[in-house]
Amino acid sequence: MKTTFTYPLPDDLYYPEVSGNRIGKYVYEGPEELKVIINSEGYAIAIDPETIPSNVPPQYVKKVYAAERPEVAYMIWRKDEYLETKPSEPEILHNGDEYTQPTNPFLWVAYEMYYDMEVDDWVFKPITKPFGNFAKDLAKERKQYVEEYALKYEFSEEIETAIKEFLNKTQEFIDKTPDYPLWKYINLDFDMDKVPKVPFTLVQEFNKINVGG
Repeated sequence: MKTTFTYPLPDDLYYPEVSGNRIGKYVYEGPEELKVIINSEGYAIAIDPETIPSNVPPQYVKKVYAAERPEVAYMIWRKDEYLETKPSEPEILHNGDEYTQPTNPFLWVAYEMYYDMEVDDWVFKPITKPFGNFAKDLAKERKQYVEEYALKYEFSEEIETAIKEFLNKTQEFIDKTPDYPLWKYINLDFDMDKVPKVPFTLVQEFNKINVGG
């Protein structure tokens, strides 16, 4: 059978939010009925098997009727011959980089699908990628380094003041430093030189502890 259907897309590819403002349009072309074997995590591992192995529990065998659930059938019955070129649009990022993404991506590019035994239905989970900022990561590493000593030991008033000032300054940097969708960028400058440096007086003090055992 062949049928056209629509399905909500993430507001931006690889973001978790799905507000319903973006709708994808798709064509399913395949069998009217699919028999699917899923694993214990709910993912399809076999499609239309000639026989069901005796060791497969009945609850791991699902039938999908394309007329009722074309989006599920589409995700299962995806064939290379249907991978047509998708229209795309450019996005100019804050640093001038250009990111291009499909305006109507294949559904399996936007979602992973599995069968949830608790809700007794197929679930579409947006595929996400992590946001990040290498400068923020470095700041967190330096902050953790100082915190480990600050929590374990008591220092002179001068050193305690220096520790507090560094930690406050570093936390302020972390709070104001944005995370970026790293997969979109090519030439992103993270301003690593702006990450607060651990004062040498603190390093000297901490090294005394390390040397002393």
